[in-house]
Amino acid sequence: MRRRWWALASACVVVFGGGCSLFFPAPLPADEAFAIVAVDGDGSARPLAGAVVDDAQGVAADHRVERRLRVTWSGTTAPTEARYVVDGGEVVAELESAEDGVAYVTVPATLPVGRVVLLTLVAGAASAQAQVFFLQGEPGPPGPPGPKTLVVQGAACPFGGSRTLLGVDDDGDDVLDDDEIDVEHADCDAVVTNERLVAVPGDEALREVLKQLAGLRIVAPGRVTLSLPPGVVPMLGPLTVDHVDGERICLRGADPALGEATTLSFPDDGDGLIVTGGLRLERLTIDSPSPAETLVHEGVGLAVRDGGFIVVGGDDGAVVVSGFRVGISAHGGGVLTVDLQRDTAGNVVRVLQVVDAVIGLQAESGGTLEVPGALARGCSNVGFLATGGSIVASDSGAEDAGDVGYLAQFGGFVEASRSTATVAGSGSAAFFGTNGGALSCSAATGTILDPVTTARALVAVNGASVVCVGASLNGKVMVANGATAVTNDTIGHDLTKTADTNGTLVHVCSAPANAACRVACIPTNGGVCVGP
Repeated sequence: MRRRWWALASACVVVFGGGCSLFFPAPLPADEAFAIVAVDGDGSARPLAGAVVDDAQGVAADHRVERRLRVTWSGTTAPTEARYVVDGGEVVAELESAEDGVAYVTVPATLPVGRVVLLTLVAGAASAQAQVFFLQGEPGPPGPPGPKTLVVQGAACPFGGSRTLLGVDDDGDDVLDDDEIDVEHADCDAVVTNERLVAVPGDEALREVLKQLAGLRIVAPGRVTLSLPPGVVPMLGPLTVDHVDGERICLRGADPALGEATTLSFPDDGDGLIVTGGLRLERLTIDSPSPAETLVHEGVGLAVRDGGFIVVGGDDGAVVVSGFRVGISAHGGGVLTVDLQRDTAGNVVRVLQVVDAVIGLQAESGGTLEVPGALARGCSNVGFLATGGSIVASDSGAEDAGDVGYLAQFGGFVEASRSTATVAGSGSAAFFGTNGGALSCSAATGTILDPVTTARALVAVNGASVVCVGASLNGKVMVANGATAVTNDTIGHDLTKTADTNGTLVHVCSAPANAACRVACIPTNGGVCVGP
């Protein structure tokens, strides 16, 4: 995004040629041998309001910009000294080229609007004075093209307040573009307390607005909505959002009901959107253009890390992550939550979806995903994976998983009550707990698409704990290696239940006894069957 800053609403020396004149000569010396005839802007350049327009003048050492005044004098002796008085104090000004009745005097551009400056020129024993008044003024006639030092005072801040911009107008169009700004003195509002809607047409604009927001606090009821355009928005690389009040920043795509939805398309060699502060997401697709299985990197589409916080909401369009190896990841204390939505019939709306990833949704190393109603579809490895993290995914779905629908391992926890998992026959299990993981799949449905194969509806091994009371499991059940599983009323094709190697299977049948439920559990190698 290339912004252009005009210097038309700033303070100026009002005696620029062709502009309004508020020059007040002081009484002439008694001999009238030396006098100030006129004070003007440097006639060699366009006299913009509030702008230094002299090619020869640059930025002073203390980053003050200078105004160059053209002073016409009369007399036989050229002036050798210039001074100005403001607020009762006298300062020596720079004097140059005091020949042929014209002198050039430089004063700081920081002299405020509405202030009278008493200018004095000294010529030998004589002197003359003039008052110069700085106020709002209109620009004079255009000057020659070429680089100019410009100052824009009173430029609006994006979120309230004003600022002063300083830079060199390299292209000579009398406008400060973003890449021409060297110094910025901001007096912008430090706190956003109301609703702000900002249109961000693309990657560059989005990053610039987030940069501007970085120095602001956003407090209730303040909220900043960054509105993206419809269609595909190419992203140059991973985008990190780390604002401390980021939960009051909403990144929102176009309304799909009005036409094309919004897709942020990230390169296929890294992560997508990373949140370490806070952020709210609504009706947006985060995409990697290459199929996940072909990617050599471990990129994550949507990641919340290091204590970050993401809220996914809105009832007029889903947040979809597509094509990354890991669709959504919560890591290191990061938390992602979903505003659960239901339609008028009471059905859960899939507000959050992951499509065609290797791993759909993953919580690891203390990360938390509170994603009721989420959907992981076509994930070649695991739909939902908790590895030392927690996933709350009631009423969710793991559709067409290549290996496992829901997996809890290494102390991870998955709550998947009333969920649905469908797994290919070549896979491992619809619900899988291992290595101390804990998984709840009560009233869930687990389906092996080809149950004649070795894939199982439920597996608990290596000290895991799995509770699937009231679940409908269309496939085998296996418990082994110190794990415990609790099931009941299993129905389906092959109802073999195996308790192996110190595993414990607690299988409770409802009363009266369900014939389908009363299928023998096979204890082997120290396994224990508790039930019919």
